[in-house]
Amino acid sequence: MSRPVALDPNFAAAWEALSATYSAVPFWQITDRTLEEYIQLSNNAADRALAIEPNLALAHAVRANNLTSVPPYRVAEAILEFEHALELEPTNTTANHWYGIALLFLGYLEEGMAAQRRCLDIDPAYANCAFYLEQALHALGRHEEAVAVFEADQFEHIPWSDIVATSVAHALLGGNRFAAKILADNLVGLVGMPGYLFIRALEHPGEDHSEGLRKLDAWASENDVDLSTYPEILAAFGAYDRIVDLWTSELWYWMPNYRHFRQSPEFHASMRKIKYFEYWQERGFPPQCRAVGADDFECD
Repeated sequence: MSRPVALDPNFAAAWEALSATYSAVPFWQITDRTLEEYIQLSNNAADRALAIEPNLALAHAVRANNLTSVPPYRVAEAILEFEHALELEPTNTTANHWYGIALLFLGYLEEGMAAQRRCLDIDPAYANCAFYLEQALHALGRHEEAVAVFEADQFEHIPWSDIVATSVAHALLGGNRFAAKILADNLVGLVGMPGYLFIRALEHPGEDHSEGLRKLDAWASENDVDLSTYPEILAAFGAYDRIVDLWTSELWYWMPNYRHFRQSPEFHASMRKIKYFEYWQERGFPPQCRAVGADDFECD
C-alpha cells in the first residue's frame, strides 16, 4: 500500500494514482508479481477510488485498461469505459493515451493516432503518446512521418534501458539499418543477443530462418533468457507456434515486417483468444482486415 493511502484511506486521488501504477507496471518489465495479481491490485484500488469519488476519469480509464489486459478480455465494455472516462475529463492525457493504445491494438490505426495526437495537443512532452503515434505511422506505411515524430524533442532523453525489440523494426522501416544494428544489440533484457539474426529475419520475412532461430535459442539458453516473453522476435523468425501471448505493450503485429504472421493460423487464433475478432464482428473490421464468410477473417 502506498504511503498516501495509508495516511488517508479516504484520499480518492491517491487510490486512483495507485490503481494506475498497478495497471501499468507489469508492462514495464516489473515481474515480482504476475500480470493477474497486478491487475487485481489495480482493480481493487480503482474501486476504492470510485467508491469515494465516482467521477474520477483516470480511475475509469484504469478499469477500462484492465478489462483488455487479462481474460475474459471484455473489449466492448472496455471501449465504452474509456469513452466514459473521456466524457468526464476530455483533457486527461493518460485516458487519451490508453484509449488510443486500445484502438491501435485493435487495428483501428487512424482512430488510435487521433487519440495520441489529442494527448500531445494537451501535453507536447508526453513521450509515450509520441511513441505510439510513431508506431501507428510505421504500421500505416508512413515511415517518413514516423521518423519525424521519433526525432522530435520528446525522444531526446530516452534511456537505453527503454529500448524494446519493436524499435529495431521501426529503424529498418525508417531506412536506418545502422541504427537498427545498434538497437538490436541493446534491447531490454537481451543485451548481447546476436542482433544481426533478428535484423536478417525482419528484412527477409517469409524465408526460412530456422538456423538463425537455432543460434538464437542457443544464446538464450546460455543466458537464461525466456524467448516466449518476446513474441515479436519469435514471430520474425517464423516461430509462430511458440508464441504464448501477443502482449509486449508494442504495436508490433500490425507492422509491415509482420505481414506473414497476420496471415497465419496462429494470428487468427490470437485475435479470437483476446476477443478482437468478436469485437470486429460487432463494430466493424479495421481497414486492413475483412470478414471471410460468417465466421472468419483475413488481414493484409
